Amino acid sequence: MYFSKPEDWVEKKIGALVLERKTGLNIKPSQFSKNKNDYTVIHKGDIQANGKILLTERDSRHVDEQTFKDSPGSVVDNSYLVVTLRDLVPTAPTLGLISSLPIGKGLLAQGTYGFLVDDNVVDKSFLIHFSNSYEYRKTMKRLCVGSTQVHLRSTEFFDLKIPFPCLKEQKAISNFLSMWDDQIDVLGNLLLQKRKRKKVIAQNIFDEKIKLKSYSGKWKEKKLGDVGECIRGLTYSPDNISSDGLLVLRSSNIRNSRLSFIDNVYVDMELDEKYYTQQNDILLCVRNGSRRLIGKSALVTKAISNTTHGAFMSIFRSKHGRFIYQLFQSNEFFKQVNRNLGATINSINNSDLIKFKFKFPTEGEMKDIVELLEGLDREIDVIERLKSKVEFQKAGIMQELITGKKRLKIS
Repeated sequence: MYFSKPEDWVEKKIGALVLERKTGLNIKPSQFSKNKNDYTVIHKGDIQANGKILLTERDSRHVDEQTFKDSPGSVVDNSYLVVTLRDLVPTAPTLGLISSLPIGKGLLAQGTYGFLVDDNVVDKSFLIHFSNSYEYRKTMKRLCVGSTQVHLRSTEFFDLKIPFPCLKEQKAISNFLSMWDDQIDVLGNLLLQKRKRKKVIAQNIFDEKIKLKSYSGKWKEKKLGDVGECIRGLTYSPDNISSDGLLVLRSSNIRNSRLSFIDNVYVDMELDEKYYTQQNDILLCVRNGSRRLIGKSALVTKAISNTTHGAFMSIFRSKHGRFIYQLFQSNEFFKQVNRNLGATINSINNSDLIKFKFKFPTEGEMKDIVELLEGLDREIDVIERLKSKVEFQKAGIMQELITGKKRLKIS
């Protein structure tokens, strides 16, 4: 038994509630289409927490009509629930998350499954909320197998027993938690607007369409190697991992272009002084199983003791670190990243990175630009903290309701 429950709740296998299943398709590169009007593909990485599916544009987002018609066993509509049973991250943050489809129809890619549940027995929103609960997330980590790309067998998922209250209480719990989700969505939309506004302002500055104060001089093009250096990451073995010691920053330590310390790895090793993280270093993901993560970065805004970075990461160190970090969020930076990505391996080399070219203003203008953009970042951070606070509160309430420790009055 994995889940606690009140006596009047009934345990049922997920598979016992399912009327129909669909399996993700192993799509060949030749089957993808660049036509945005073609049929949408749902990838495992699209499935997010709280029932969301994020359909950002990517080269593998659409398939042609023939592929769609030839794959009825992988096509779902919005009456289906979608789950991911593969995760590129060893800590399995999205494994087993259940979501609803935000579009009319879609084609499931490998690693995702669709299933149609009996609405007379289970509330779909209740299942979605349950898949985000603490006990369920802990169970996914316990059941998953693999090292670099973890997965859960579909038979184990559909055999998993979940405690259910009566349908009326399921709906009451779902409706109550959905009110919290509405608040989170409002803050999420505000956050999105603030980020877009900052991106537009920054891009106009880097394109020299906006000039600050009385600065009128032309910017000078320089290579990154002219203004700083790349520092390679640490290679370590499982034998080096310890419960404390030297913190190794990895791609999972970057969230929304900020450092995050939720998922940490420590090793028992000693390094030369230059490999320890310093204030105003830029942590950069240069190699990853997921192509979309290459180039994501975070600024080390304050000194962190006894910290370095892993082999799939790089540090760019410069006296202009705060300005260059802002450049690393620009369209021009990601254009150069995409031009230098390996054909088969998702990576960029430090030797290529230092050849990236950008235009730089004078020291005075650079300082004013940093102050302006960091001010916009602080506005974003305020909303992010508020959103995180509401999410934390919702998680606590959800845990009480999903386990039946707190009951809602239902008429």
